[in-house]
Amino acid sequence: MTANGEQGDDLAEDIVGVEAYEAPRPPQKEFQPWHRPRKQFVRKEQWAVQLEALLDARSVKPEVLRYLGLPGIDLLDLRHVHDIVCHPRSIQLAFLGFNSAISSNSDQQTEINISLDEVLRLPNVATQSKIIPDDIRRLSNPLSIGNQTARRLGPFDVVNLDLCDGFGKQEPGVVDDSHYNALAQILSIQLLNPNPWLLFLTTRVGHADVHVELLKKFQDIYEKNLTDIKAFRDLSTEKFGVNDRDSINSVCATERGHADVFLTGLCKWMSQLVLNTNPPAQLEVTSVLGYKVLPTATSEDLISCAIRFTPRPGVVNDPVGVAGILNNRQTDEGAIAVRALKRIANRGDVDTILADDVDLQKKMLEEMAGLLELARYDRTAFLTWATSS
Repeated sequence: MTANGEQGDDLAEDIVGVEAYEAPRPPQKEFQPWHRPRKQFVRKEQWAVQLEALLDARSVKPEVLRYLGLPGIDLLDLRHVHDIVCHPRSIQLAFLGFNSAISSNSDQQTEINISLDEVLRLPNVATQSKIIPDDIRRLSNPLSIGNQTARRLGPFDVVNLDLCDGFGKQEPGVVDDSHYNALAQILSIQLLNPNPWLLFLTTRVGHADVHVELLKKFQDIYEKNLTDIKAFRDLSTEKFGVNDRDSINSVCATERGHADVFLTGLCKWMSQLVLNTNPPAQLEVTSVLGYKVLPTATSEDLISCAIRFTPRPGVVNDPVGVAGILNNRQTDEGAIAVRALKRIANRGDVDTILADDVDLQKKMLEEMAGLLELARYDRTAFLTWATSS
């Protein structure tokens, strides 16, 4: 009895059909915008680099890397993590994926079942790995299958929310399936993680991609930082020319400034969530990269952030003041906000990085071609498409 054989059968039941692998394949596989070399740059130079650093910092080598994410139809991210990170270190990759598209499109069902079978046969993929045909936002509901499965398989070493649209597009404060509520549920699962872990968040940041009410909340957070944290106000003035509410409103009218305030507010919101949990955690923005999706964009309108969460020992607070215990949460929030702002201000423009380094661009093109070839794309056709479009 082979582990991979049983795993494939179990997984097929989780997805949709028992005859998926024998279904006729679509006549051709079309190339998508995320197949361009710049996505491979993010995958390798941000995701893999941050994962390697996370694992290198462990005092004890882990046997399993637990991964929660949004794998596409071809499972390119999972293939890359396995080949670049897990296999060389002899670590098992145990993944839980969410993909709502596979429940409604027969061609996509076929493709993801083929890809899943291929990935499950890789030497360092754990038997409990699976993909759920559901939207990641269903994690908002503690009673959903997705939430219960995540709690059973978690906590995770890496959470990769690689969104095609905007994380901030929905109205905030609504008790319904949303990215905000899903992330809050993920953070509650991650409270059980005794080790540092990573969140990769990829989101659109244009004016149309952030709900106006969410932006107002983040503007309020930003303004409070300006008032309460001198180091934040000084850095904000230097990097963004923002030192009061009027200047916040002014820069938000621009695409670049809108992204700056949204991303800073987003990181501050997450830091407040985890600093106020029990046990608390501290976050650090370790990498920010971006590139342009819309041809009319004047600055990067898709951003990928790498954020490292580090659990902290529980703090006993004494509201009466008998023990004289000091609560340093405010100090932590200030330092976190300053570091986040610095990373956001200095984010890398992947389009410019690749345009300025022809050899690097060629390397990313070749690596992307190799990854797509594993997923049954025609290498020559891809190279023609990528260099002519």
